[in-house]
Amino acid sequence: MAKPDLTNHKVVSPSEWLEARKNFLLQEREFTHLRKRLGRQRRELPWAKVEKDYVFDGPGGMICRRQRCRNYRGERFLQGRRWEHPSHLFYV
Repeated sequence: MAKPDLTNHKVVSPSEWLEARKNFLLQEREFTHLRKRLGRQRRELPWAKVEKDYVFDGPGGMICRRQRCRNYRGERFLQGRRWEHPSHLFYV
C-alpha cells in the first residue's frame, strides 16, 4: 500500500470539510448496504454435494472427512451449553 502524500494534501474550511464528510458518509452507507446484500446473496447460493472423501493429517494421524465430521459433531454434543463461543461452529 502506498503511503499518502501529506505534503500536497488539500486543506479546506470547516464547512467544506463537513460537506465532503457528508458525501463520504453517503457513499459509505451505499457500500455497507451493497456488502450486506452481497453477503445475503452468497449465503443463498446453492450448495454442492461433496462426493470426494478428503483425507486430513490430524494430531492422531490421517482422518477422512466423514470421520472428522462425526468426531466434531460428537465433541460439540458432549460440550453442550457450556460452550461460550458458538460462533466457532461450522457445518458440513
